[in-house]
Amino acid sequence: MKIKKEYERWLANAVADTDVAAELKAMDYVEVEDAFYRDLAFGTGGLRGVIGAGTNRMNIYTVAKASQGLADYLKKHFKEPSVAIGYDSRIKSDVFAKVAAGVFAANGVKVIDINAGIIDVASSTPFYGVRSMFNNPTADGLHPNAQGDLLMAGNLAKGMGYAGRSAGQERKAAHELEVNFGQSPSITQQTLEANGFTANNVTISNNTVNFNKSGSSSLTYNWGAAQGQDKGYTVDFTLRLGNGATGGWDTTNNFSLNLGNGTLNINEAYIQWGSTILYSKDMSANADSIRVAYVAGDRANGLDAGYYIWLGDVLIGEAQTAAGGSSSGLTFSYSGTLDAILSNLALDGSLSYAPSTTGITGPESLYLANGASPSTLKPGMIEWTAGTAATAVATAGTNATYNVRNTTNSNIASITGTGSTKFIYANNGAYGSAGNRQDLWVTLGAGTSSANGWIGGHTTGDLYGDIHLRLAEGAIGKSTVFGVVNAGTVHGDIYLEFSSSTGVYDTSFTTGEADRTSVAGSYASAVNGDITMVFNDGVFSHRIFGGFYTGNKTISGSASLFINGGTFMNEIYAGNKTDGTISRGTSLTVTGTDAILGKADGDNWTWTLLCGGNKTSGTINGGTTITLKDIAATTGAGTEHQFDKYAGIIDGKGAGTVNGEKKLVFDNYAASFLGTLQNFDKVQITGNSDLSLDKSLGNTVTSLSVNAGSTLRFNRDQDATLDITNNGTIRTSHNLTLKSADTGTGTYQVEGGTLDLAGQAVSGKISLSAGALSNTAGLGAGSVSVSGITGNVNLGGLDGSKLSSINMGSGTGIISGLTGHADLSGSDTQLRLSAANMGADGTGIIQFNDADNASLTLGNLTLTLTADAVALLAAPGDYSFHVTNAALHADTNHITLSEYNGMAWDITRTEGGQVIISFGQLLDAMVIDKGASKNVTSANTLAATPSVTNNGTLNIDLSAATAPENKTTIRYLAGTEADAVVNTGTDSDVIITLLNETSADPDKPGNTAYAGSIEGAAQLVKDGEQRLTVDGRVTASALDVQQGELALQNTKESSIISGALNVEQDAALTLNAASLAAGDLAGSGSITLNGGALLSIARDTLSDLTLHASVTGSGTLKLDNCNLILGTDNNLGEDVLLHLGGGSLRLQDGSAIALEGLHQEQENGALHLGADGRLELASNDGKTYSFKGDITGTGAITHRGEGTQIILSSGNAGVDVSHTRTGGHLVLGDKDLAANGLMTYRDIFIGSNTRDASDLDATADLSLMNNTTANSLSIASNGKLYLGGNPNQRAVQLVLTGNNGGVAATLASGASLDLTVNTETLTNSADNAWAALKAENGSIRINGTDPSINVNIYGLGAAGDWAILPEFTVNAFYAENGLVTSDGETWTEDMVNLTYAGFANLVYDISKKLSDDGKLFQVHFTKQGDSPLKDFASTGNQQGAADSLWAVTSSPENITPDMMEFLNAMGNAQAMGNAEAIRSALSSYAGSGITALHSAQKGALRDQVLHLRNRLSQMGVSPQYIHDDLPGFNAWIEGEGGYRRLDDRTDESGYKLSTWGGTFGFDVTCSDSFVWGAAFSASYGDLDAYMANGDLDSYYGNLFFRIQSGRWAHNIILTCGWNDASLDRTAGIPGAGMYTMHGSTSGSSYGAFYEGTYDLYLNENNTSALQPLVNASVYRSRMDGFTESGGLGMNVDDMDSTFGTVGLGARLRGELSANLTGRASLGELRVQVVQLLGDRDTAAVLAPAGIPGAGFRVNGAREGATGVQVGAGITIPVGYTGSVFADVNADFRSRANSFNGSIGYRLTF
Repeated sequence: MKIKKEYERWLANAVADTDVAAELKAMDYVEVEDAFYRDLAFGTGGLRGVIGAGTNRMNIYTVAKASQGLADYLKKHFKEPSVAIGYDSRIKSDVFAKVAAGVFAANGVKVIDINAGIIDVASSTPFYGVRSMFNNPTADGLHPNAQGDLLMAGNLAKGMGYAGRSAGQERKAAHELEVNFGQSPSITQQTLEANGFTANNVTISNNTVNFNKSGSSSLTYNWGAAQGQDKGYTVDFTLRLGNGATGGWDTTNNFSLNLGNGTLNINEAYIQWGSTILYSKDMSANADSIRVAYVAGDRANGLDAGYYIWLGDVLIGEAQTAAGGSSSGLTFSYSGTLDAILSNLALDGSLSYAPSTTGITGPESLYLANGASPSTLKPGMIEWTAGTAATAVATAGTNATYNVRNTTNSNIASITGTGSTKFIYANNGAYGSAGNRQDLWVTLGAGTSSANGWIGGHTTGDLYGDIHLRLAEGAIGKSTVFGVVNAGTVHGDIYLEFSSSTGVYDTSFTTGEADRTSVAGSYASAVNGDITMVFNDGVFSHRIFGGFYTGNKTISGSASLFINGGTFMNEIYAGNKTDGTISRGTSLTVTGTDAILGKADGDNWTWTLLCGGNKTSGTINGGTTITLKDIAATTGAGTEHQFDKYAGIIDGKGAGTVNGEKKLVFDNYAASFLGTLQNFDKVQITGNSDLSLDKSLGNTVTSLSVNAGSTLRFNRDQDATLDITNNGTIRTSHNLTLKSADTGTGTYQVEGGTLDLAGQAVSGKISLSAGALSNTAGLGAGSVSVSGITGNVNLGGLDGSKLSSINMGSGTGIISGLTGHADLSGSDTQLRLSAANMGADGTGIIQFNDADNASLTLGNLTLTLTADAVALLAAPGDYSFHVTNAALHADTNHITLSEYNGMAWDITRTEGGQVIISFGQLLDAMVIDKGASKNVTSANTLAATPSVTNNGTLNIDLSAATAPENKTTIRYLAGTEADAVVNTGTDSDVIITLLNETSADPDKPGNTAYAGSIEGAAQLVKDGEQRLTVDGRVTASALDVQQGELALQNTKESSIISGALNVEQDAALTLNAASLAAGDLAGSGSITLNGGALLSIARDTLSDLTLHASVTGSGTLKLDNCNLILGTDNNLGEDVLLHLGGGSLRLQDGSAIALEGLHQEQENGALHLGADGRLELASNDGKTYSFKGDITGTGAITHRGEGTQIILSSGNAGVDVSHTRTGGHLVLGDKDLAANGLMTYRDIFIGSNTRDASDLDATADLSLMNNTTANSLSIASNGKLYLGGNPNQRAVQLVLTGNNGGVAATLASGASLDLTVNTETLTNSADNAWAALKAENGSIRINGTDPSINVNIYGLGAAGDWAILPEFTVNAFYAENGLVTSDGETWTEDMVNLTYAGFANLVYDISKKLSDDGKLFQVHFTKQGDSPLKDFASTGNQQGAADSLWAVTSSPENITPDMMEFLNAMGNAQAMGNAEAIRSALSSYAGSGITALHSAQKGALRDQVLHLRNRLSQMGVSPQYIHDDLPGFNAWIEGEGGYRRLDDRTDESGYKLSTWGGTFGFDVTCSDSFVWGAAFSASYGDLDAYMANGDLDSYYGNLFFRIQSGRWAHNIILTCGWNDASLDRTAGIPGAGMYTMHGSTSGSSYGAFYEGTYDLYLNENNTSALQPLVNASVYRSRMDGFTESGGLGMNVDDMDSTFGTVGLGARLRGELSANLTGRASLGELRVQVVQLLGDRDTAAVLAPAGIPGAGFRVNGAREGATGVQVGAGITIPVGYTGSVFADVNADFRSRANSFNGSIGYRLTF
């Protein structure tokens, strides 16, 4: 019974979803029981089930029920609940998402669309995603890629109340950036120019810049010095662009922000980086700021460099590519004519910043430019001094005074103590003077407290300097804290900071509740400066005063309080307790929600008073400011008393006198304010605040301003007491009355209640969704809109001219209270009509007060129908819909019915205030405007439509069962918009006919052109005798061109036919530079490929395709898995390229086929010529085509183009091959180009004996890549035959077997033959009957009156295959019937013009030889006696290289391919006489850069000993004192860096060595006279040398000793080192090939150093001395031999040297100053002359790898023997046992110098 009742209830009431209603009616008993026996249950995947009717099914009712339950829960547990809703393209996903959103919205739950930005707003398909944001853009659209994930994550976070990602950047609001127009100054021509902008062709008004002028408009800003660099920069702005769907989406005219190295493009529908879509949004309605920041990145922490883009605070683009980090400036530009309105402009050229946020933020890691650490300072805090400081202990029970100061600062690093003192004075007495300021820095640390006194910065006398007092973590406090007490005057600023979580600031100094004070700025002391207090933590039991506690004195500056945290249990005043004057105003800033302002009073909570003024008396000049900043709503346990819950009183004045403005600022305040405000002249809402006021402001506030980007919501009625300036958004659902005109440009959103304008002018906009207006006389034209209606709207007698638009959305209601004439033709109007608006008794949805004298004019009108309205459409006929009670003026062509799927419909006319819609009748022509869409769900609609003009979107949603072919016809398809689309649906069995027929009816135009695309799975048929031209893409399951012509001309995307393409006889398909792919080809019609068009036919399996259609034009026919059969009538055009992707080409017997080219990608191709077939190939325009396969049949293959045709085949003895065109090339080779491959052809013809006058040297080239047999050969005067060549210097023989009248080969005078010879050629040439070109049965004849031919010889094969012979011969020509001329004479040697190059040119002289019988022509090679390269060598290294290369040519068996390539290049250079290239190549081959490894090794060793010498010279004890605590132990560490340079000397390599490293050492002072120790060093170096670079890393172990005897000192160092080195070197001939070599090796060194000094004291206390010094050293270094890898790698022998130095100089050293411990700083200056002894030359012995007999010596550069060394050092004591030291050294000598330095720390134990 229960199931039946529930079923009947549903049957009666569930009518909103027609699918559910229909299913309910059709259910039988079993289906009813299964659908209603239970409620749908939640499972592991959530609420899931079968879609259908019933409580046990998924439908809009079960979804709504579950949504309501969740809404109830959220409202119960959260103050401001929100949800994020996601959906995809699966069945009813969009419907369920809308239902859920509607339920939540109705319950006051904020709804976030998780798909925002991913849904393509420009698509005519609802909920259609941006393709590029999905992993498979052409498939399901279900799985977002990284960009889609980024947007969804941002939306989800927003829905949960969290902040958007910061990309590791510090957050700054737009108005905090370096240059901004978000608050003030406003944007004007003058302020733009004053801030460095240049505006061109723009309109500047109302604080905006509009780029809509005709032509190109721009706004440019050039970065200043140190701006726009790699460390980052930021641009922030708000943009509204275009008019959305009105007139169609313009996605081609971009508003661009060009930053020089990257461009942000924005159009009506998309935000793009370059052409990549980041976000899809209707930019005409955009109110979110857009921020672009170049972020330097921190790759180690996962932050890539590039541009980051935010919309609002949501990150929509990350690490977008930039062409380098730096930018010279930025340019906003736009060339369209739509409104492009830029506002809230801000930028910062110094750093990258993320936008501020109202969302919840947690700890955010900041990765800033150049490795800088993020600031940990809270608002108001200052950087603490880094100066040297003292420490002290506060003694319990005493008056503690701390007077530690020097001539500059009194810096007490920390005062700590375990007991309470009576008083703590930071200083006592006067100090400093006007010319000698002494700043005070005091930190009270752990345990410090004053139980019965006070803590103060200063007592008695005048102080010249600033007071800084910080209570750090662990400080207890207990009593009152003063900035200054009982002083005369503080000539400086006072800074108090409270950062101790254990701090409790009670009072024992002040008594009586009226006087109890925890903190005060001054006690009876004048302050000539500012007072700043920063509260980060602690408990403050009593009052706080920023100014005076007592004393009628003056503060010349300001008093500022910053509250960042802590608990405040009593009143807070930024001003004075009693008398006193603050000259420059006060400020009180509360940042964040961590501060607790109040205390428990029994079960109640008492909030703390915040006051910008005084408590009882006093004077403040300069006004007061209270700022509430970065406040966001908090939830959960423990947040009950955080500042976002503050409900106390905030007072701008207090008692006494305040001269100046009293101001309250809500800055980035994103919560409800529950407190009470009083005594403010102005309240300002700024910083993207989203503020709700829960109380009436009454008469306590004079003026209110809302800045751009901020929102204020009134939750109570507000009387006419406020002067309002609204540049942001004011939302009100209660009564609000204006007091005066509002000059702001913001928006009032009326959501309920009445907005009483009191006749005042409002410069901004007013938008209503519910509620009423009154007294609207002061409003301007077009200032009011109705949008997203949620209830009835009363416009309060608004003149129609002041109404700009109506968009009701999904809500219903009546819009009343209009007067006069309303013209909305300039905007889109959307109305939702119900049954109440239909029929004779219907009422208009838009009501005018005086309807008889009123009218409504509309432009584009979209009507949607509620379910009760649809239910009344029972039968075909005309239905009236009441739009207004006034006269309606609307063009029926611009009225659209959406959200309706039923009978065919048409807007027929308007009558009075009604729209008449005809359902089920014969329709007029269908016209779809740009941006509009029409859904056809009935074949009847198409059948009744005489023609279709589509400039928007036509969606055809039919199935084969409901779409008979004769009714699914689109007649005369036309349209001019490229982004128009006809969607044919997803059913491939639907057949849609595109009909263009001949008719006398003038309304049937015959030929039509459609600029849009046709997409979908339906089959397409082109019918009718006339032409249809489609500019866009076409996709279909089949395409049948039955009549007339179909022309496709989309050049951007390929049209795809998944099935067959059929072109019937007398029908035509034309591709104009377009691409079309199909699964098969049939029919005998005409196909034309124009402008490089591509027609692709791809079958699944290989089969025969007989081409009956005619394919012509200049495009490509690509066939996959097709054996193409052509008839004798040649239905392929001669300019068509045939591309075989598997399959073959078959000609009929005797046919002649001409093509652009033949291209075959796979190896299984075949060419069938039939009997006596002829194939002509053009390959024009320098293009290259390749065919690989068998050739069968007989006939000829002719190449006649200027491009290249490659044919890889074994050939055919019945087929001629020829190439005739100069500049072109025919290449013939075996299929696999194998070494033993063979080819056979009939006759070979090359050239045409005609030359182009513009290029007389051009030849017609034919190459044979394998040994070939042919009947005969004919080479014209402009012909050239290549025998061989690459790969692998292959030599090829052509054998001619024919005898054409006794002649086998005919060579016209001027013909050319290129021979590639190798060792096989030499072997074969031993047989005088063998030759590269051999005629077995005939003669080889040169024709012409002056017979001569050209023979070019290349290569001698791969090195190592043959030995250098004293002489050898190559047989070039052999003819059994002789080598003859046209008159029968035998050749002479001078008839052959012989050239050769390459390696042979380095070794041989060459000559020509003709056999006595005149049959054989030979080329004879004779070895030269010495290297010809010696004549070019100009240095010793070059001479050695030339000798080495000559030796290399004598060891050919060891020559590598790279070496042979190098030798060939050298030979070519010699042949051309290029001396400069040869010398450069010899120097690079010699490789003197190798010597730099050893030279740098020796220099690094000397530098390391010098560092140690500087340390050792300062060790030991002072002879002035008696030392009874020896031995002494010391340890030290230092960092070192250096640079050494030795100049190159011609091609003798010097080097540049940059090093860094360090040393760790210890030493023992055994007695007054003896020190010993050890040290360990590491140095890492980058080495640059002659045509080389590498690394030199060195490690050293050292022992050292110092002996002090009176004034004499002796220093001894023993050192041992080892090295790791690598070198990359280049060699070769520039332009002909360079080679890179790499080598790695190790080395070792050892040596000893001695230095003796004598002290000459320069003062009485012996603290300064001049030390003459003498030193000497001896070293032995070796760099181990190694072998380089790479093309011209060398074997390198060991390099070793024995060398030393002697030096003579002096050292000046002395004490500089003493520190607080009595230890003195030491400084020294050094100079000496050093003589280098021993092996100063560095040389290496090299040999090419694998050719030891080709070794040679190469020399490096030599440094000067005598040098001057200078240096300086300083040692600064730190504390009692430590010291910091630093040294710098320099060495200057001929052709070399070095610089190095070190810094370190030494500790004595």
